[in-house]
Amino acid sequence: MNNDQDVLLLETLLSEIEFPVDLNEVSEEDSPNLPDDILQLKDDIKSIVDSISNVRDGGTKSSFNFYVKGIGDRDREERRSIAQKITQNLPKGYTIGDNNFTKTDEGPYFYVTIGDKKYRIFVKGLGKSPFDTDTDQKEGLVIFMYNILNAGENLKPFNKENLESNVEILNKSIDSSSLTEGIDNKALGAIKSLLTALNNSDLDKFPVNKFKNFNNPYSIALKINQDYSGEKIIRDGAFNEARAMGQQYVKVQQDKFVKLVQGKGIKLSGDGWDKLLDDEKQLKATYGSFKLINFLLDNSERTNPRDAILDLVSYGLSLSGVNPTFFKLRGTNDGSAANDPVKFPAGSTTSLNEDPEIINSSKAGGFLLKTVINTVQGGEITDTKKYSHRFRTSGGDQISIV
Repeated sequence: MNNDQDVLLLETLLSEIEFPVDLNEVSEEDSPNLPDDILQLKDDIKSIVDSISNVRDGGTKSSFNFYVKGIGDRDREERRSIAQKITQNLPKGYTIGDNNFTKTDEGPYFYVTIGDKKYRIFVKGLGKSPFDTDTDQKEGLVIFMYNILNAGENLKPFNKENLESNVEILNKSIDSSSLTEGIDNKALGAIKSLLTALNNSDLDKFPVNKFKNFNNPYSIALKINQDYSGEKIIRDGAFNEARAMGQQYVKVQQDKFVKLVQGKGIKLSGDGWDKLLDDEKQLKATYGSFKLINFLLDNSERTNPRDAILDLVSYGLSLSGVNPTFFKLRGTNDGSAANDPVKFPAGSTTSLNEDPEIINSSKAGGFLLKTVINTVQGGEITDTKKYSHRFRTSGGDQISIV
């Protein structure tokens, strides 16, 4: 999977069946019995990138994963930059082959030939960096840095030359009530944790790819200070009230759905019914998802929402009698021409084999709809299949059913 929401959803579902797991967590130990070629390659790569931690076999004798500390496994751009650096600086004796560095939607890999053996090397991230920032830290840093700039302090863009002096300014400012004004306790605590990570690290070895996590809020603070110098930014008080109102809107759409389906043979599971999301994007995704399904139920000709959900899934799968698909072509695995179309009459219909289930998690935006659908022809069940459909954003501001 290469979609963060899908990864998060799978982690949530596994947690709900009492099998909690971090899908990005990797042991820092090498796989046992690595070939001597790969062990030597690791040593040579470490002389180029000293943050290389360990090597795990990739499931085949010719595929290996090299893990880099301080980079999340979803940070493809940073991993690709490191992979390019490796291929450009490996010593003689290695023959560098093809790579996928131009494909931004894939994790980076390259081929290398050692002697008469050809290996594919994947560059992976080893968990989350202590310098990664979440929403609380980013928004808090914007206010914090704005207050610092507004007070006339010489805070500059974050780079190797300015990092030490900038950290000194942040450290001496964090306990000043005037310079932390407008920051709520949650964001302030998150900033202090980030500062602790900075103070406990060797700034001379600060990962270059993490400067952006500080420069992004700095650039926003700088622009606000240029346009609105002397004003106050708040993330507490009225801000929290507005956010609470936003959560309440989600609660109202969600409660409307619950009232519609209660006692109608629809299972509701997950912890999202009682615990609302804090993340703004996920909150919007959940709000939009409930707004969409409520719209579908309100405009359905069915009096029972269970039947409306059946129609929704059946239509999307081109299974029910109301869909425009009446013939089906079955493809062949060998690429030869498909057989003649199989008649799929409009009289075909569907039924639910078991109650549909809505899984609403407090850890992911939107929700999951699970169904088991019977295809019925001539009064007999001819097929039964399980389906899962996710109500979520399509990467922008629209909600999709996928």
